[in-house]
Amino acid sequence: MDSCSSSEPTTLLVDNYEVSIYDLKGDMQGRKIWPNYYAQAHGLVFVLDSSDLERMQEVKVILPNMLSDERVAGKPILLLANKQDKMDALPPGDIIEYLLLERLMNENKSPCRVEPCSVVKELQRRRQPIIDGLHWLLSAIGEKYEELCTRQQPLPPTIAASSSTRGFEERSPADRYRAASVRCTDKNRCGS
Repeated sequence: MDSCSSSEPTTLLVDNYEVSIYDLKGDMQGRKIWPNYYAQAHGLVFVLDSSDLERMQEVKVILPNMLSDERVAGKPILLLANKQDKMDALPPGDIIEYLLLERLMNENKSPCRVEPCSVVKELQRRRQPIIDGLHWLLSAIGEKYEELCTRQQPLPPTIAASSSTRGFEERSPADRYRAASVRCTDKNRCGS
């Protein structure tokens, strides 16, 4: 099977939720499979290189396409602005302005949070924004959980189901941009 055709989920235990994260590649081939995950996701994480303006221009095209999909509209989006440790990194306010995020989120009725971060092994304290962002995403999902459950559809058969559950940990995002489909299971709701 082509390595871009599916993603093995990483399952985390966070609060009352079992969170399955599908780490999806951001290259052109990888983006072709993103829509396969939209209907099953409760929320999305989008990682971008905040120090690469050329890539930011690509994101300015990719993000509206993703958000305009009816399977994504209304779902919470966590945007991780990676590489904040670099001198030329755009701060969150500039990213919001450059990507026209306020307009995009209003048009698609999707709550959004931009979290500045740096995934550098030597800078462990800089991972806290990722944790804060994930907690925000889970809270936003929790507020709309029943509605999001009614919109779910089964994963296509080519997509792997969760095979392992781990405690909460972060994974290093790629250098450019990636998307992650986040699916939560709260045993107290949705009949799961």
